[in-house]
Amino acid sequence: MVKANNSDVVKANNNENITDTELVSRARFGDKKVFSCLIKHYQSMAKGIALNMLRNQ
Repeated sequence: MVKANNSDVVKANNNENITDTELVSRARFGDKKVFSCLIKHYQSMAKGIALNMLRNQ
């Protein structure tokens, strides 16, 4: 879950937690700020998974 706080691109009422499902839904409907937030949050994990997969071949 990505925490929405004052420094994040994504803002929510009362700084609530927004589920990844909600963020992906917003990104799929064209919210570029939300898409950017998701990329920043998961980029290093995705890179690690990809590198691990390539080393195991």
